[in-house]
Amino acid sequence: MKKLALLSAVAALGLAASAQAAVVTNILRAAGVYDPTTGTLISSTPAGIANEEASGQPRTYRFNIFTKWDGMTADQSFGNMAFDVTFGPGITRVPVNTGATRANYQSNNPAMGASDADGNSLGNMYLKNGDQGLSTSDLLGVVVSIDNSNINATFDSSGNAIPDPRLALARGAELRVGAVDVTWDGTTKTYVTLSNQQYAILNVPAKQFGPTAKPADDTDPLVNPDPQTQVLNFVPVPEPMSMGLVALGGMAVVARRRRA
Repeated sequence: MKKLALLSAVAALGLAASAQAAVVTNILRAAGVYDPTTGTLISSTPAGIANEEASGQPRTYRFNIFTKWDGMTADQSFGNMAFDVTFGPGITRVPVNTGATRANYQSNNPAMGASDADGNSLGNMYLKNGDQGLSTSDLLGVVVSIDNSNINATFDSSGNAIPDPRLALARGAELRVGAVDVTWDGTTKTYVTLSNQQYAILNVPAKQFGPTAKPADDTDPLVNPDPQTQVLNFVPVPEPMSMGLVALGGMAVVARRRRA
């Protein structure tokens, strides 16, 4: 599995938002590999995932989705974002929940741990975090959005004002918003990417979302992948016996040359 670091090229994702004084980077990262028949976890380590990629066998892969927002002012915060999860040939969506694998987008929406001035729980961190698309057979139209109506008006169980945890979301650090599972045939060089990306920064004092920005999608995912893309490529690793035979063959060549 190709591990992608944050590249200088990610500026392409944020230039469109320069008017909002922020650079938004969306990141797709492999988190685990599963048996596609049983949904059983095979490995969640980078080395284990790489070994399975090199096996040439069909596998289901889980990709975590992160976002990172840099350059926001004190009066700005994460507002909302939207994207599609699309993929190339050789990859299919998991059709039904099987074992630990899931057919649909998996949201990461923890409890906020805060209440309003009347003591009512404000619920989860996001007002929306899910696939809002019309079809139930794709991974298109994922929306992640906070509730702008009650931003920066958060209290603890005793009625004391506390910092709103949403103001720190994705601010200069990667934030995992969700995950998707897809199945790869094991041999076709292909990719998974986030496309049709959109986001809006929240003006905290005004409690209003700013204009929607649309970062550039990855136009060349197989050759020069951006951080929101993961490439799957079957590169077989020689078996230990095969490697031994290669070594023996080399020794034989050396022996013949010495005799000559």
